[in-house]
Amino acid sequence: VGTLNAPTSFAEYDPNTNAFTLISGPTGQTDGGAPYNTRLLDLPDGSVLFSNGGSRLYTYRPSGAPIAAARPSVSSVLKNQDGSYVVTGYLLTGISEGSEYGDDAQEATNYPIVRLTASNGNVYYGRTTNWSTTGVAKGGAIQSAKFTTPAGLPSGAYQLQVVTNGVASYSVPFDSTVIYNYVGTEGQTFSFGNPADLAFGASGSYAYRYAKTGNITYNTATFGDPLFGFAKFGFYKWFTQSVAENNSATFNIPVEAAYGGNGNFLYKYGVSGTVTFSNAAFGSDPAPNVAKNGFYMPYTQCAVENETLAFNIPTDLAYGANGKFNFKHAFTGTITFNNAAFGDPISGIAKAGYFRPAH
Repeated sequence: VGTLNAPTSFAEYDPNTNAFTLISGPTGQTDGGAPYNTRLLDLPDGSVLFSNGGSRLYTYRPSGAPIAAARPSVSSVLKNQDGSYVVTGYLLTGISEGSEYGDDAQEATNYPIVRLTASNGNVYYGRTTNWSTTGVAKGGAIQSAKFTTPAGLPSGAYQLQVVTNGVASYSVPFDSTVIYNYVGTEGQTFSFGNPADLAFGASGSYAYRYAKTGNITYNTATFGDPLFGFAKFGFYKWFTQSVAENNSATFNIPVEAAYGGNGNFLYKYGVSGTVTFSNAAFGSDPAPNVAKNGFYMPYTQCAVENETLAFNIPTDLAYGANGKFNFKHAFTGTITFNNAAFGDPISGIAKAGYFRPAH
């Protein structure tokens, strides 16, 4: 310890206590080689790959869970016309560049890896490119990266995670509840009879409009200009249809609910549990003499109880479990998802934090 000469000692750092603890290496308390011959690399499963310059490789699994401040989160996935995707979210480049040994070796991991887990447990990885930045510790700033799915990916249901510095985001469904689909080019107008979230932009820079219906022109007058001087494209993501008028649905996670028909809708930005889609429940009749339906857009999990996150743009937040949640509307800043910040929506149950961009 404290020298570049052999032997090499090993220690694990605890960011919560700001302390190092000596641990055993793969061949004992120390390794016989010099530190400058060793290499360490964070792997996507949270393990650390170790090489001492020999013909063998070793992995080490740290104890405990990753700190909340290092966990990326996914806010949207857009599908391009060519079949590639763009993922946006927070902390996609992590809080550290990775590991290094002076100018001898740098094992950078400050870039997002997309992991797709099938319902049968098989795991696949998508290749990412066009990262919006490689700067680290970006906190509540939105970041993006382009990715492609592996060739021959079997059809089926998948959960998507972004992994950075060996720390994985909470998973989101890789399906129509998350993915924005390509609709057309800049200047085109499209009609949305049911509620949809919309995106406009290119190359990882997008402007969004949420819970929209009617005729929408994809241009800078409608969305602003997310990427000056570049040709831009339009995307959409439908709300999911739930039940017909005067029926009820139960939501175990927080959602934004919509009620109406023929392009005329009323909205509730933060609901959970049992929701009745009726004139009485939503306060008025959004489409008189028209058969109406209920729709919803789920919030995305971003934290577990007592984790702290930052949000640079107005964001709707939810905290709770099992269909019981407390909400905050259009929040910006840093917040801990706990009873002190939100109140306790369900006593004695482990809770989690969710988010959806405010509008």
